[in-house]
Amino acid sequence: MANQEKEYYYVGGKKVKLQRLSDSFAARHKTDISSQDMAKRLAAKEDFGDAEERKELPGHRMVVVTLPHSRRLADTESSLRDLEGDEDIEFIAPVFREPRSGLRLIPTDEITVRFKNTVSQSDIEAFNKDNEVEVIEKNRYVPNQFLLRVKNPNDTLMLANKYQESDLTEFAEPNFVAEAKKGALPDDEYLGQQWHLHNTGQGGGSSGEDVGAMEAWGLTVGSPEITIAIIDDGVDIDHPDLQENIWENPESSAPDRHGWNFYDDTDDPRPRKFAPPYDELAGNDSHGTPCAGVAAAVGANATGVAGIAYRCKILPVKIFLADDLVPFSVLADAIRYAGQKADVLSNSWGIPPSNNVAQAIRDVVQTGRGGKGTPVFVATGNDYKSSIGFPASVPEAIAVGASTNRGQRSSYSNYGEGIDFVAPSNGGTRGIFATDVSIPGRGFNVGNINSGDAEGLYTNSFGGTSSATPLAAGIAALILSLNKALRWDQVRNYMRSTADKIDQESGNYVNGYSLEYGYGRVNAFKALEAVQVDDDDGDIIENAVNPAESIPDHNLQGITSAINIDQDGTIQSIEHVNVDISHTYRGDLLVSLRTPWDEVVELHQGQGGGADNLVETYTASTTQALQQLEGKSVRGTWLLQVIDRWPRDNGTLNTWGLKFKISSNIVRESVSPGLHIPDDDPAGITSTLNISRPGEIQAAKVAVDISHTYIGDLTVALTSPANTTVVLHNKTGGDADNLQAEYTTVSHPQLGNLLGEDVFGEWKLAVADHYGFDLGKLNRWEIELRV
Repeated sequence: MANQEKEYYYVGGKKVKLQRLSDSFAARHKTDISSQDMAKRLAAKEDFGDAEERKELPGHRMVVVTLPHSRRLADTESSLRDLEGDEDIEFIAPVFREPRSGLRLIPTDEITVRFKNTVSQSDIEAFNKDNEVEVIEKNRYVPNQFLLRVKNPNDTLMLANKYQESDLTEFAEPNFVAEAKKGALPDDEYLGQQWHLHNTGQGGGSSGEDVGAMEAWGLTVGSPEITIAIIDDGVDIDHPDLQENIWENPESSAPDRHGWNFYDDTDDPRPRKFAPPYDELAGNDSHGTPCAGVAAAVGANATGVAGIAYRCKILPVKIFLADDLVPFSVLADAIRYAGQKADVLSNSWGIPPSNNVAQAIRDVVQTGRGGKGTPVFVATGNDYKSSIGFPASVPEAIAVGASTNRGQRSSYSNYGEGIDFVAPSNGGTRGIFATDVSIPGRGFNVGNINSGDAEGLYTNSFGGTSSATPLAAGIAALILSLNKALRWDQVRNYMRSTADKIDQESGNYVNGYSLEYGYGRVNAFKALEAVQVDDDDGDIIENAVNPAESIPDHNLQGITSAINIDQDGTIQSIEHVNVDISHTYRGDLLVSLRTPWDEVVELHQGQGGGADNLVETYTASTTQALQQLEGKSVRGTWLLQVIDRWPRDNGTLNTWGLKFKISSNIVRESVSPGLHIPDDDPAGITSTLNISRPGEIQAAKVAVDISHTYIGDLTVALTSPANTTVVLHNKTGGDADNLQAEYTTVSHPQLGNLLGEDVFGEWKLAVADHYGFDLGKLNRWEIELRV
C-alpha cells in the first residue's frame, strides 16, 4: 500500500497533499493500440466490466477506470496485477483528488522542472543523470525549463519532490493529467436582451446593474490592434457573428493562422467533440464560443449580439477536448503562447494547483506585450465556496467573480481573499445572451427559439464566472484600446479603482474592499474615463545620482544614498528603479528602497549567487512590492540602502535612479451645459459632473459663467458627493449683467466645509432665478480641488 504521507507535490514552495482514490486507476497503453480498443478490453474483464466510468483519453494513451460505489481497487488486486503484466500496457497509474478543488489528477512518467538561471548546463545534465531521467523537450517559451521522463512511473512524485527540494530549481512538479472545471452554469430561462451591457430592468432585473457599456462605447468600441485570447475548449471561428473578429497571423506562412489547438497540437482551434445531450456542457466543446462572444462578438452589424469590445480581435487557444483531462504542461504552454500573441488573456476554468501554470501566468505578466505584461483574467469558480479557485488564486492573476442582474453576488460564485472584482452573469432572474456553436444541432441551443434563436446561433442561458471573466477581459481590451502603453497592473488598477461598490449593505467593504465583491463590480465607462483623465494629466519625474561609494564588506549597516524630490504630486506609477553596483559576488548583497514615509521595499535579497555585479531595472511588474507606493506623495527624501552581509567580496554602488509618473495634486473638471435658467422658478436647473479619482480635499475653487440681465435674481449652490451644500451666490449684485465669478476657500470660507471630504463622485451645481422679467443661461462651470 502506498505511503499516504508521501503523496503530495509542491506549489509555490508549499506541499499540496493528495487523496488517493480507492475506486479509480488509469491504464497507460502503448502506441499500437487505441484508447477505444483498450476500453473495450477492460470492459471485457470481469472485475472492470461493471465500471461506473471508462474514460478514454486518446491524446495521453490512457483509459481511466472508476469502479461502482460498492467496490474498491483492493477487491481487484489480481486483475490489476494482470494488467500490469499486459504487453500492451506501459503502466498503471493511481488517480488522486486534490482536496481544495475536488478535481482529479493522474501522474504520468513526466515531470516539469525549471532550473534557476544560475545553474549551469553541466550541473543540469549531471543532476538529471544521477536521477536517471531523460529530457523529453526543452520548453519553447522559457529557458532552463524542461519536460523530463522518469525511468519508473512509480517514482514520479518522489523525483518531482526531490527536484523541488534541491537548491537547483525554481520549481518542479509532476506533469499531471488534470481534470479541469469550466465555469458556465447554463439554464433554461429565455433572454432577449444583453442586460449585462445595458440593464433597463428587463426581465425583473434592477435598472443600472450593468457595466455601463453604452456610455463606454462613446469613448471606444475597441481597436482591431488589441487581441483577446480565449483559452478554452475551442472557438467557432466560422460563426457569422465572430468570424470578422477572429485573429489572423500577420505572418502568412506561420502554421497558427487563427490560433492553436494545444490539446491535439494542430492549427485548428475549433470545437470538435460533441456527445448527446448536445445542449449540456458535459461532453461537449460548447464553452469557448460563448466566452468569445461575450468578449468580442462583432457589433454594429445589424445582427446577433455585440461583445463588450466588439472591434477587438479574438485569439482562439484550444486546451480542452470537451471534459477530457489535460496535462499541466499543455495548459501552461498555452498561456505562454497566448501571452506572446494577445494583449489580454481570458481563462474561464479552474484546475488543481500547479507550479507550471502559476509560473506561466507570472511569465506572461512579466514578459508579455514587450515587457509591459499581459493581463490574465481567471474565473474564481462556481463552487459556492468562500475561497477562490486555482489559478484565480495566483497573485498575478486577475480573479473575476459573478454578480446578478439585481446587483448582488451570484450565489454560486466563489469569493474570498484574492478576488479582484465581479462582473455581471446569471444567478438572478436572467442569464447571458451570447454566441453559441454554429454547427446545427450542437451547443447550448440546438435550434429552439426559446433558448436563444431558431437557428441555434445564440444561447440565452450562458452564465457562471465563465461569462463574467471574458466580460472583464473585454473591458481590459477597451482600456488598452485607449492606451496601449499601459502596464498590466495599471489596467488592473483602473478596473479596481473605478468598480461600483454594489450591495453596500451586505458587502462588508473595508477600506473599499470586500471579500465577496473584491473592489466591486467592473464599470467599463468609469474605467475608460479614468484612463482618459490620466492620459491628459501626469508628469514624469526622473532623478539619478552617482555616489561611486564603496560598500563595506561583511557589514550589516551598509551604505545609504539619497535622492531628494522637491516636486509635489501623487505617484501614479513606478516607471522604474535602476541600480548599478559593481561586486564580485552579488549573492552577498541586500538592496532596499526606503520611502520618504519610512516604508521599505526589498529590491534584491541575495539572488544570483557567485555572479558578478548587480545591474538591474526594477519595475512594478517585476517587483510587486513597488505597487504599494502608488497613490502616495512623491515629495521627500528617497534612500537606497546596500548591505554586503558576507566577507571576502567587495563592491561599489556606482549609480542609482528613480523614475515616476505622477498625477498633479490638482483635480480639475469642467462642463459646458448651455442650460437656460427658467424665469421666476425656485426649482431652477441642476448641472452635474463626475470625478472618478479618489482623494481627500485640501482646498477648493469653483468658477461659474452665467449669462443673465439681472444677477440679483440668482442663487447658485454647489453640492458635493457627500451631500454637503455650499451657497456660492445668493441674490447679490443687483441689476448687474452676467455672473462670471471664481470662488475659493480664501474668498468664500463656506467652501471650507468641503475640506476632508472625498473628491470622488457626483458634484452638482444648482442655479435658480427667483424673480420675473430677466432671463439667463448657465454657460459653463468648473471645479478645481487640491487633494
